[in-house]
Amino acid sequence: MRLLAGMVLALASAAPAAAADTIGHSTVTDGPVIADDRAVWADETPSRAIRVLTMRAGGRPAVAWRWARPAGRRTDRAVWSLAAGGRRSAAIVGTCTHPGTYELARCATRAFSGPFTRMRGPRLPERVDRRCLGDVRHPREVAILHRWIATLVERLCPAMGIESLGARRRIEVRGAGRRLEIPASRGFGLRLAGRYLAWQDGFSRVVLYDLRRGEIVRRVGSTRLRAAGVDVQADGTIAFTRFGPGARVCVTTISRAGGEHEVACRFESTVASDAQVGGSGGIGADPSVAIAAGRVLYLRFGSKLVLQRTGGEPAVLARFRPQAQRVGGFDLGPASAVWARQRPRFAPGPDGMPQGPEPVGKPQVVLRRL
Repeated sequence: MRLLAGMVLALASAAPAAAADTIGHSTVTDGPVIADDRAVWADETPSRAIRVLTMRAGGRPAVAWRWARPAGRRTDRAVWSLAAGGRRSAAIVGTCTHPGTYELARCATRAFSGPFTRMRGPRLPERVDRRCLGDVRHPREVAILHRWIATLVERLCPAMGIESLGARRRIEVRGAGRRLEIPASRGFGLRLAGRYLAWQDGFSRVVLYDLRRGEIVRRVGSTRLRAAGVDVQADGTIAFTRFGPGARVCVTTISRAGGEHEVACRFESTVASDAQVGGSGGIGADPSVAIAAGRVLYLRFGSKLVLQRTGGEPAVLARFRPQAQRVGGFDLGPASAVWARQRPRFAPGPDGMPQGPEPVGKPQVVLRRL
């Protein structure tokens, strides 16, 4: 019996232990995203300062950068876009002044980038007194990785982060001794990996761009077979969600050579309740995807975060329930994944019936080694 017990103990000690989640508590306002082996996200402090935080597996959140609360009356700040890659990060910071009338808030945006603890950018205004001119350059989104940085710029005055269909947009790229300007009048959702840049073109197509060659190498999607939620990995393989007839939703990959593979398909309503989509606002099937090292991370029915290879079995990394809803985005790296969740509370209304959910406590940023 002792010999048998010793054998069992030896086998147990030799078995690989499951990787424990690293949890960070913070009010997530943008992100979280993956940069190498760390999670990166933006939050807001009780004093209304905004910050960029990082967290390594097994560690605690650390403040990488901080912008103080603006001094102007009825003025606030927020991170409108956050990106990280390698040892660098980038953020678009918006400052908005609310006139106190029915007029939309007056906003101005500034771009920051650099190593995590040495991000640089122009001085932020304490308040925005006048409406900007329509031909002024305003950064709206950013993607960064090692030597490349791509910024989505529009020539329209921003207001409270609201997108305008009439905005004139382009993507400005710097890196490897090159400067590129890519027309993208309906572009959003920038993703960058290796030498490849991907984005959504409106709500039905995705685009893959080769930065070294300076040209578009692939467009996917049409009004009949819509494509959305794009991500790209270093070899130029893109992952996206394709919407077909009959509420068919497929997570799909296309390699740089053009081989298309369906990772997983399901039938999912395009209009759903908050309970069905984990509190994401009733948008129905969530097209968000992330790809790295041949694996794809996606949401199934809005309540399950699934990791899967083409032709492989799905692995559920997280389940989002009414007691722990998803907040912010999610991201995938070669060796880790990140997401955030928060426990809501449904406050009673004047008639005693529950109203919309209110957050309880701080969200949990979850970094998992794969």
